Amino acid sequence: MKTTILQTAEAHFDAAAALMSWASEIQLSCAWATSAEGTAAHWKLLPLAKLRRTIIGVEFAQTEPWVLRTLQALGTLKVGGGNGTFHPKLYLGTKGQKARAIVGSANFTAAAFGSNTELSVLLEGNLSDQPFQELLSALQTHWSTGLTINEPWLQTYTSAWKRRPLAPSLPQIKYDVSTPHSLALAWPEYLQLLKNQETAHPPSGFSRTVPPIPVSWTRSRSYSNNAPTWPT
Repeated sequence: MKTTILQTAEAHFDAAAALMSWASEIQLSCAWATSAEGTAAHWKLLPLAKLRRTIIGVEFAQTEPWVLRTLQALGTLKVGGGNGTFHPKLYLGTKGQKARAIVGSANFTAAAFGSNTELSVLLEGNLSDQPFQELLSALQTHWSTGLTINEPWLQTYTSAWKRRPLAPSLPQIKYDVSTPHSLALAWPEYLQLLKNQETAHPPSGFSRTVPPIPVSWTRSRSYSNNAPTWPT
């Protein structure tokens, strides 16, 4: 079995493009998915007619409703269930007895396949190879524990998605130890440089500690009529 480490967004995009073009059947399981309503480059890689099963997470209402509605119409979608946060990132393609898979950090989002720092492994081999059998088993578990959604659920989720918390844009701290010259200083001078950095004040409005995600935006596990309870 061949393994390739994917370290850049470009490498992830190229590997996904090759996998989805090559495969006759595709299965996905990931925490989040976006598409810019079908216009994003990574979404255009996905041949919907080849999809067999897709399991998508909706934690923190980050997955785009358009994606869920599109996949639901195909009859290939379940929303990630089970205990805890649904957090896998698995793309599996098969063609006869051959298989390829991307497993790692990349969600099916424009950022993951366009600009993020991601790290994944591309596997290529026979479907009978043990790693592929284990991946198929994982997909089956995700599918069997997933939730089948309906229109009321989608309407409730869409409302929550429109109110979802957006990632803050934080100013950057310029550290004093930032050039090779800093490493050439004598030890007393270098130590003083570090001490000065420790006492430096961040830009106005910026804290050195990242605040926790508000508890109120953690998805409730209470379901009524197949629709989740989202924060108001």
